[in-house]
Amino acid sequence: IELNPEEPTLMYMLDNWCHQVADLTWYQRKIASVIFAAPPSSSFEEAPKYFETAESIDPNFYSQNLLMLGKTYLKLNQEDQAFKY
Repeated sequence: IELNPEEPTLMYMLDNWCHQVADLTWYQRKIASVIFAAPPSSSFEEAPKYFETAESIDPNFYSQNLLMLGKTYLKLNQEDQAFKY
């Protein structure tokens, strides 16, 4: 991302990672804490900025980006935002 901040696929991948980490169950977090010194952390609040950045760089470049953006807003209980996507 540092080398190519205008690449929407990288932003999508980063946001997808944020979404997946934020969605880990308690036992998955426990397993991750055994494997890593500190388990990875992220939040659903952090995720939309990367999806939106990817979308602003190249609108409609990947339909999965829009789907994940909508799902993230649903997790945040922002239905009005989710229905846009």
